[in-house]
Formats: sequence, C-alpha cells, structure tokens
Amino acid sequence: MKHPELYPMMERADDCSNILLSLGVGVQPPVAEPGWSVDTYQPPLIITLIVSSKLATQNAITFVFRHMLTPDMDQPDNATEENLTNLVKCAEDMIHGNIKRLNPVTFKLEPIDDTITYKQELIRFAKILSDERKNRLTL
Repeated sequence: MKHPELYPMMERADDCSNILLSLGVGVQPPVAEPGWSVDTYQPPLIITLIVSSKLATQNAITFVFRHMLTPDMDQPDNATEENLTNLVKCAEDMIHGNIKRLNPVTFKLEPIDDTITYKQELIRFAKILSDERKNRLTL
C-alpha cells in the first residue's frame, strides 16, 4: 500500500475484513445502463458490481450534500439565478472548509485535521493520481 491514507479502513493491502458486500440471490437479466450494450451477456455478479459501485457513489454524494443543501437547492430542475448562486457559494464554502471523514459506525462527518482544507487534499490526491499515471506509462 503505497498510499495507505486512500484506504483508511484497511490495515494491510489484503485486509478486506471491514468491507461488506452483499451479492444478493437469484439471476438478473442484463440491464441497459447508459453507454452499455445489452447485446452481450454479463454475468449477474458483474452487473451487481457495476450497479453497486454506482449506488455507493450516489449514496456518498447524497449523504455529504444533504447537510449542505436546502430542499430548493437540491432540485435538479431549479436553474434560477438565486439557486445557481447558492450552489456556487455552497461549493466554495466546502472547498475552503476543513476536511472531514465519514465515521462508518456513527455515519457522521467528523473533522480529521483542522489545518487541511478540501482544496489542499484535492491537489494532493491529484498529484498522487498523476504520479501513478506517469509510473504506469514508464512500465
């Protein structure tokens, strides 16, 4: 684990003891997702993993933003000037705010470090990704 901070719930790279995956039961016919073809058969496990990843991302985003957005701001079709201004302010407040981590036990956002902002963390994470890409291209 070159960057253990990317895997806070794991003590080792092969430690999956804190990962819960529900595979469900039965067989599901292929699902047409945007950009995916149903002409080729995909095993149910592959479909489950694809859909699970998408839902996990949506849940994380919903959880974080429900503490920041008013019901009016959360409406996808609310393109009023006032709402767009509020969304920009919300994003600016968040990017300049101190980083927090979701506690997997309490499901609350908890401060990690009062001196590091999301902007600093995004820059650091982008550098990690960039360095990793450069390393892979040299192989």
